[in-house]
Amino acid sequence: MPGFGDLIVEINEWDKSVLDQIRAHPKIASLNGKPADQAYTRQELVDVGRLLPQSWIDNGAAVGTAAQCADQLMTYLDAGADEILLHGAAPKDMGPLTTELKRALDAKGL
Repeated sequence: MPGFGDLIVEINEWDKSVLDQIRAHPKIASLNGKPADQAYTRQELVDVGRLLPQSWIDNGAAVGTAAQCADQLMTYLDAGADEILLHGAAPKDMGPLTTELKRALDAKGL
């Protein structure tokens, strides 16, 4: 999505030069704005993914088991997020996360 990377970098106060490096990668630069996940498989994007700083992943993504992801999502809600975008997994694979997120919300009385 045009502008989405800029928005994420700006909101998180991350180094825009990293985003520029990602956009300059031959696989991304050749897309002319088309989404990379529609043009390449996950395996084909591994080399591009290596450009992401670990801190961006640690602070900006929920990665791990369903329980770990639910806990990270709760951290975002506790920090004031009122919406969370879930992507990177098919809806059919979200069942365990949904269960864990309900557990985490119930534990907080939400």
